[in-house]
Amino acid sequence: MVYLLHLEPAFKRARHFVGATSDPSTALALARGDVPIIDAPLLVAARDAGVQFTVERTWVGGERERARIRSQKGAATFCPLCQRLNQARRRK
Repeated sequence: MVYLLHLEPAFKRARHFVGATSDPSTALALARGDVPIIDAPLLVAARDAGVQFTVERTWVGGERERARIRSQKGAATFCPLCQRLNQARRRK
């Protein structure tokens, strides 16, 4: 499973994290919208700084799908929360 986490507030310059897992318990937690403990250095540092994470999107796939999404840059284009915020700003 590939997942996109939205970080609020942004940590340094990172607002999103795209990762992949093959662990069934982690995948199940992500599918429920829970954020399990993920040992990625960025997330560890962000968690220590008090940043909150939300699971905004998941995809079926593994490392290849994660690499495809990351290579496109601009994770905000895949983030439903950011899309809603951008639409609200445009309406003003």
